[in-house]
Amino acid sequence: MKKVFLLGLAAVVLTFCGCRTQIITVDVVPSDATVLANGVEYRNGSPLYIETPTGKQLMITAYKEGYRERIYAIDYQLSTVGKIETVAGCILLLPFIGLCFDNAWELKQNNVYLNLEPISPEAKKEMEEYTPWRNRNPQNSNPVDTTRNPRDREAFSEL
Repeated sequence: MKKVFLLGLAAVVLTFCGCRTQIITVDVVPSDATVLANGVEYRNGSPLYIETPTGKQLMITAYKEGYRERIYAIDYQLSTVGKIETVAGCILLLPFIGLCFDNAWELKQNNVYLNLEPISPEAKKEMEEYTPWRNRNPQNSNPVDTTRNPRDREAFSEL
């Protein structure tokens, strides 16, 4: 009888557990902006449909030349299934085991709308003036070797 109970309990736990994903719709204006979602780049155009795991925060960055970039974060929360697992876990003496899995969580939002603001010519000129570390022409750059250690110098020359 004990084995049957444990097997049944394991079947219930495995049914509720697992990697769960959620689809997020991202609408960006202008529609040809580049979107980064948790480090994955999307250049398809807007709207985008992004499938993401529910057990962690989703960071969305939208950018385009001539526009200010927008960063947006979607946090996660305990889902209805997670609440049921918490209550059932307390009753069945396996407290909070279901909270360790993505199935217990959901993202707080399904739809995101990002409107990128154009950068004014004055702001663009000021940005170029006050960011001297920006390499405006990377093809013609000549790096200078200032290292003293021979091994570092060797590694630098390989670049």
